Amino acid sequence: MFEPGNIKVCFEVFSRITRELSSALDVGEILDHIARQTAEATGAKGCAVRVLNDKTRLFELSAVWGLSQEYLKKGPVDAGHSLAACMNGEVVQILDTADDPRVQYPDDAKAEGIVSILSVPMMMMDRIVGVLRLYTSEPRVFTEDELAFVRALVDLRILALCHARRYSGLKVDHDSLVENFQTWFESSTYNPQ
Repeated sequence: MFEPGNIKVCFEVFSRITRELSSALDVGEILDHIARQTAEATGAKGCAVRVLNDKTRLFELSAVWGLSQEYLKKGPVDAGHSLAACMNGEVVQILDTADDPRVQYPDDAKAEGIVSILSVPMMMMDRIVGVLRLYTSEPRVFTEDELAFVRALVDLRILALCHARRYSGLKVDHDSLVENFQTWFESSTYNPQ
């Protein structure tokens, strides 16, 4: 668990996450690492990574750790309603989900045992591409050190996500090129007549 004053723990978490992320090229696998490692490092009950769909303006669930399927089925997460300040690049802290009007599904949060939420925007080149949310089962105000730590983890994951997306694109291009070459080769060298 993260200890704000312990720089050694911070370096150990960064080192472990960097090793895991540098060995994974699958976008889904990287997002799963984001959710699990961030929740474990901060001692949170759960974590969700949601990627913004530009067309629908909904945050679509991409990875989750520590939350029930029932909670995840609560309904669509609207970027304009659910902790909307994240869309302006702001980190949002909710101390009590039952009494905060910014919470889109307070009854579902209560049923899940979620008391506090930390929502951190995921930004790529000054554009919001998603949010990382930490959920706690007790009232919690994240310290400035914890916020800086989580922001740094989010930034690290954005870099890894960009790398994985580029790799996926190159792999698709490579596979298509190989298939096209094979088709061309077979049609030019094999003539059954």
